[in-house]
Amino acid sequence: RIRSNYAIIFYNNLVNIEKKTIKLGWIIK
Repeated sequence: RIRSNYAIIFYNNLVNIEKKTIKLGWIIK
């Protein structure tokens, strides 16, 4: 279960980074 938890945290971090970059993209535009 520990490995799966790390995978979920890692995936959530990637999603958060994508959301932040999308927001920055809109601000730049």
